[in-house]
Amino acid sequence: MDYSQADLNNLIASISDRDGKMTNIHRYIGGHVCPIYEEPSPLQCQLMNKLGGLDNTDFSNTKLFISRIKRIAEEAQQKNCKLYVDAEQTYI
Repeated sequence: MDYSQADLNNLIASISDRDGKMTNIHRYIGGHVCPIYEEPSPLQCQLMNKLGGLDNTDFSNTKLFISRIKRIAEEAQQKNCKLYVDAEQTYI
């Protein structure tokens, strides 16, 4: 399905604050803007660009991150090893 610029503007207006940024409630309600294991749709890319300032470099880096995480998880599974992820301690 193709979305018009008016569709995008209406959706953004409904989930944005007065500065055009996604409100905290909408950022965390219902998960993510797009699924991790699928390619984002053109509308999802537009949303992430408009609300989050993401560009093609960010999308490429996200793909690279996901592929690396998958490789780590597959290796851990082959070695029957558990993984511990502590996202709050980003300096570790």
